[in-house]
Amino acid sequence: MSDLEYHVPVLRDAVLGALRPAPGERAIDLTLGGGGHARAMGERLGPQGTLIGLDQDPDAIEQAARTLAGLECKVLVVRCNFAQFDGGLRSLGIASPAEEPGGGVDVMLADLGVSSHQLDTSSRGFSFSQDGPLDMRMSKEGPDALALILDTTPHELARILREGGEVPNAMRIALALKTEAAAGRLQRTSQLAALCERLMPPRHKGKGKKIHPATTVFQALRIAVNQELEVLDTLLERAKQWMRPGGRLGIISFHSLEDRRVKQAFKKMEGYCICPPKLPICCCGWTSFGESASKRPIVASDKELEENPRARSAKLRVFRFL
Repeated sequence: MSDLEYHVPVLRDAVLGALRPAPGERAIDLTLGGGGHARAMGERLGPQGTLIGLDQDPDAIEQAARTLAGLECKVLVVRCNFAQFDGGLRSLGIASPAEEPGGGVDVMLADLGVSSHQLDTSSRGFSFSQDGPLDMRMSKEGPDALALILDTTPHELARILREGGEVPNAMRIALALKTEAAAGRLQRTSQLAALCERLMPPRHKGKGKKIHPATTVFQALRIAVNQELEVLDTLLERAKQWMRPGGRLGIISFHSLEDRRVKQAFKKMEGYCICPPKLPICCCGWTSFGESASKRPIVASDKELEENPRARSAKLRVFRFL
């Protein structure tokens, strides 16, 4: 399977333009996937540069090894969730800049989307358009989506649906999911999709386009199964400790819950004085780590959308460190 077949990297040119990986630098792709973004960055690093790739999916690690073959730069790959990226770096003998001169990284990228390979592999259970087990685990470890439905209370499940997918009538949907799962009638993605169609009307999204009723339910369950928002919060809190002076952090998000967190975290890292205006000097301990590359996120061009419709929801935000 080629990288193109595995996963088409979204916003590839925008990533290169905004993160500007340069010869001799150290770059890390926290969500390696098929290796498309990593390959593009690695080609800019040259023989003195280092490319590090992390992913929790063993399928992705296997594919990326093939995609990254032949690069001039040093290539290091670690299997772990990107929330543990600091542990992954330490396992390679890399410390943070504060701990060791020359430590840390110049470029850091995280693509928060589900890969095309994961969506198109029915056995992974990510897509309502294909029949497969109700799984949705990115790492193939831990409780799957069916276990989540069975083991959570109706109120907790309703909260997951409401916060992770803005699902209308979340409690009604949660009770229905619990009932069907307990009766053994919710083993497959097709069963969940059919249940959503019975319970929820299709939603409209401009120009008469309909959104399948299962879209937001699948999203909410996937986010919960993989603890995606908690993992993102951990990354956003720890990233600044690992960036070298002048470093660039890029995050590609695919829905408002992620993008809002990234935007707020970047604004916090920009820093701002909260002292009363009448004070002659700052006393609040204000510190700025750098600035966002732009006020608005970078989105796919019309040309890219024609070639890769899955890029339509992608938003890239970049933070440049001092």
